[in-house]
Amino acid sequence: MRRITIPDAESFIAAIQDELSRTKEGRYFHRLAVVLHVLRGASTYEASRAFGFSSRTIEYWVKRLASNGLNGLWDGKHPGRPSRLSALQIQQLRKELRRSPRDTGYDQNLWDGVLLSHHLEKNYSVLLSVRQCQRLFHQMGFSLQRPRRKASEADPLQQESFKKFSEWMKDPTVQLWCEDEVHFQRHSSLIRMWAPKGQQPRVFSPSVRHKLGFLGALNLKTGSLLTKEAQIFNAETFGDFIRYLLESTPGKIYLILDNAKWHRAKGLKDLFESNQDRLVRIFLLPYSPELNPVERVWRITRRQVTHNRYFPSLTDLRIALVSQFTRWEQPNGTLKVLCANI
Repeated sequence: MRRITIPDAESFIAAIQDELSRTKEGRYFHRLAVVLHVLRGASTYEASRAFGFSSRTIEYWVKRLASNGLNGLWDGKHPGRPSRLSALQIQQLRKELRRSPRDTGYDQNLWDGVLLSHHLEKNYSVLLSVRQCQRLFHQMGFSLQRPRRKASEADPLQQESFKKFSEWMKDPTVQLWCEDEVHFQRHSSLIRMWAPKGQQPRVFSPSVRHKLGFLGALNLKTGSLLTKEAQIFNAETFGDFIRYLLESTPGKIYLILDNAKWHRAKGLKDLFESNQDRLVRIFLLPYSPELNPVERVWRITRRQVTHNRYFPSLTDLRIALVSQFTRWEQPNGTLKVLCANI
């Protein structure tokens, strides 16, 4: 029998496991599947390799089934240590954490474990260590996140109205593409990563700031990505890319663009008029780059290809990027799912 394979299987495995563990019902049915595998003759080690749990955990589930029946596979109660804060205090604290520390009388902009520990001692007479306060953030539904910039001049009402073009996604006669330009620096971009405690990772970084530019267009219905390298972005390189897109794509194209000056260049008037039956330009609202789904492609590219990575030469950077873009030229679920929610 031929083995079935799908692209990005590891990503789907992680997503499915996360979905199964999200609710107590999901965890229960997951345990049922594991135990059933053992009852059908598999060893706990074979089940461990198949499902990703330790053999000791699986053995424990089998014993719980034997002693308590199916009820033994449901999550038990985990009362833990009683909270030092009452329900009303937790509710009040959650409201305070949603505001800036300056609104609460502190001379800093961000909450952290140190400030929360001080705040609890001062206002609630509760002593918690910094580490306990960090866990308290998680318990109250907070996570450490990096904000995304949003232009102060943007009009939220106009942006919400503009998003209605997502209805074209349902029209089978429409090819909906979005285009953007991007630079990738050879200079190392650094983000947080897992590493052994006490051993801060080091990443080589060149002393010069070389960069590569690409024009890219994404088919929102298939996930196909077309790219073309360019040293500069202007009317000439944009016009060449539009011709490349038209040659590579049959049918009528609806193309989402930002308001870069070369997208409206007078020198491209003849190109757009001669292809007006095949190309419809849709310009984004001013100060609204986040409405362009292809921006997400550049972010995932940096995460998968360039972050925390040293490139000895510009050629090495080009090879790594082009290799990734080539894999995304064909219709693929990765970019289709990534950019499905406009």
